[in-house]
Amino acid sequence: MKSNDLFELVKSLGKSEKRFFKLNAALHSGERNSLKLFDAISEMKEYDEPALRKKFRKEKFSGYFSRAKNELYTAILESMNVYSRHSPGLRLKEQVNGIRFLYDKGLYEQALKQSQRARKMALKFSRPIDLLEVLNWQKKIYRKKNLFHFDTDLFSEESDLLATLADTNICWGVNYQIARRRAEKGRSRDLAATQELKALLDKMGGVGKDRPLSWEGKYFFLRSHFSVHDQKADWPEAIRHLEEMIKHFESNPLMATEYMEEFTGTYYNYLNLHLFLKKFDAPFRQKLETFKSIPARYFDAYAVPWHLQVKFYTIYYQAQLNLAMTKSDFSEAERIIPEMHRHLEGNPGLITREEKLVCYINFSIVCYEQQNYTAALTWVNRILNDPAKDLRSDVYSFARVFNLILHFELKHFDYLEYQMRSIYRFLNKKNLFYKLENKIFYFIKKTLSLSGEKEIRIEREKLYEALQEMAKNPEEKAVFSSFDFVGWVKKGL
Repeated sequence: MKSNDLFELVKSLGKSEKRFFKLNAALHSGERNSLKLFDAISEMKEYDEPALRKKFRKEKFSGYFSRAKNELYTAILESMNVYSRHSPGLRLKEQVNGIRFLYDKGLYEQALKQSQRARKMALKFSRPIDLLEVLNWQKKIYRKKNLFHFDTDLFSEESDLLATLADTNICWGVNYQIARRRAEKGRSRDLAATQELKALLDKMGGVGKDRPLSWEGKYFFLRSHFSVHDQKADWPEAIRHLEEMIKHFESNPLMATEYMEEFTGTYYNYLNLHLFLKKFDAPFRQKLETFKSIPARYFDAYAVPWHLQVKFYTIYYQAQLNLAMTKSDFSEAERIIPEMHRHLEGNPGLITREEKLVCYINFSIVCYEQQNYTAALTWVNRILNDPAKDLRSDVYSFARVFNLILHFELKHFDYLEYQMRSIYRFLNKKNLFYKLENKIFYFIKKTLSLSGEKEIRIEREKLYEALQEMAKNPEEKAVFSSFDFVGWVKKGL
């Protein structure tokens, strides 16, 4: 076990989960050491093992500290298995374990009854893999009872189920490849990228035609189509697929709960796309209210785990910030940032690095609009100093270009001369040196070599005209939506 695994596990627990673990551990006298260790780790903001060892140096378990950590880790997992017994997946596992027990005891009639109950549950909760295991047990039971006349539809059902799972795997794989392409290359900004995306969608050409897709398969099918249309800036089709995804989730609350992050993310994408298009119409307002009602409708009724509640509120804060930014209410956006930042920092291990980087980009833009360029640089530097620069190349490329703009506004000309070559190498190496980046880069480079205000103004006017024309290109529209590049240039005229 890695040294911080236990810390990340403890920090991932919600208040009710922690309370349940402590009550459960208190019933077992042998777990008092685990409780002491658990409380000490819970209080830590960052994991510090030397400090832990020092704190417990007089305790007996200090002599086997690594074992004590492993025991606590195991105890938490066992406790959470009991805590989560209401979830469809674990309830089905219990049903299957019951089938196995009855089968091993030779109680085949009872095992068959148990398998029939499990089969109904697997169908109700849209769990094809669990259903496959149940069908396999039913075949074993029939064989043991020598019922060779039993319904041979079991075999055809199993064959259909395997084919459905294969279709789900295709959809999942395509969705993964599209997401990976987005992370590595950003949005589609030329014909070659559009053709690449079409080729990925073509891999799903045959799925869902001969038989219905599983619930998961349909989600990944719709998600893949949305992602491609979104990257191609085909907004009507992107919105249509988002609406289909929302219907798909709302029609099955149990699966929506299991996929809470994807569920809330779908609402976020729908709302964000309407904000981008400035479509504050009735469907937008209705979806916004429905999105806000998710905690009331789901969290208690379906016992949504803490980490998924954290995901919801991460997306909720992003939606609030984007709404304020779209309405150019940057004072409200600035007010949201501290609370949103506390949420990001207060849930270590539960919010991905990528989610934080996207938030930092928005924080920096808000600070820029409030003419607080130094604060904007602070947020940009958090991105540029992040060690994992392969997560979202589009985020890093934007941060690099925005970094130039901020230093330009602060008149850090010596720094800019030093950085220009490094930024050019980065963008060129990543194949991210598109027309927009090229124009801004060479404007700043040319400006650094000029001394007269008149000459600089002429170059700015040239850039202004070029960016205005470029903003009309549908393939560049999404990039121009991330920041008002045209407004930045115009401000200096």
